[in-house]
Amino acid sequence: MNIKFTVQVIVLAIIAYWVITAFDEALDLVVFQWFGLDKNKISSWAIVGTIGIVILLALLYAFNIEAHDVIGIGEAVDVQLTGQTESVRRGRIVHDTRYSR
Repeated sequence: MNIKFTVQVIVLAIIAYWVITAFDEALDLVVFQWFGLDKNKISSWAIVGTIGIVILLALLYAFNIEAHDVIGIGEAVDVQLTGQTESVRRGRIVHDTRYSR
C-alpha cells in the first residue's frame, strides 16, 4: 500500500472540492443577483437548479457527451447495459455493436 500516493490523492480531492464549491457559490450569487432572487427561498433555489439543468443539457448536446459519463457510470457498465462499445474516430464518438451478450 502506497501511503504517500493515497495522501496526495486525498489532498487533491480536498482542493478540487474546495475549488468546485467556490465556483458553485460564485455562479449561484451571479444568478441570484441577475434575477433578483432571495437566497432564503426554496423557489429561488428551484430556479437556480432549473437553470443549471438547462445549461448541463445544452453542454451535453453541444459537446456530444453521453449523460451516463457525467454521472459516473463507466464504459464497462455501458457495454453491459447497451451491448455497444464506444470508440473515438475523427473526434466523434462512434458506437459499435460487435459486442455480443
